[in-house]
Order: sequence, then C-alpha cells, then structure tokens
Amino acid sequence: MKYIALVLLETENLVSKEKTYDETLLSIKASSLEEARELALKYGQSCQTSYKNGLGEEVSIHFKQLIDVNQYLREEYEDAVLELYSRHFEDLESYSHFEKLYSKSK
Repeated sequence: MKYIALVLLETENLVSKEKTYDETLLSIKASSLEEARELALKYGQSCQTSYKNGLGEEVSIHFKQLIDVNQYLREEYEDAVLELYSRHFEDLESYSHFEKLYSKSK
C-alpha cells in the first residue's frame, strides 16, 4: 500500500537564532499504517544534522514532528493528475499568513 506522510523540520541558525520551518510530504510504500509511520519517523530523524553556512555560521536542522500519515486517497488513476493528500482548515486569513505562496488576489 502507499501512504503520504507530512513531516515538520526546523532549521535554526545558531548564531542569529533565526528559525525556518519545512513541511515535507513523503510518499511511502508500506504494508501497514504503523510501518508507514515508523518509516516516516526514521526519515524525519535522518534529516537531523548540523553544518556551517556560507558565512561560517553553525546551522542545525531538527526533526520537530510527524504531523500526519494517511493512505493515498486514490492509488490508481487514468487521468494525468492524482490527488494524494488533502487537509482542511477553517480560517483562510490565518492560512494566508502562514502559507506565503497563497495569493489573496483572484
């Protein structure tokens, strides 16, 4: 079976204390939801690292949380587009502050 997992990572510049966050969607092949969850957790943990940026500042990447794991909504399709994941929210204004790629203009 195929699963989608949503992983949250945090990147922190240890000098400036600036933090950014990365939502990563994973496509996972697993025999069960529990196995998919374990694979997603291992992936998130494997992303943890530290390095020096171009300015010589220490940067650290932390696995924050496994947000969600679900089966593909549809595994087989005939069209060119396959919907893999869907999330719902109630407050579009809050979403617009969070999602920088969202455009308020129509």
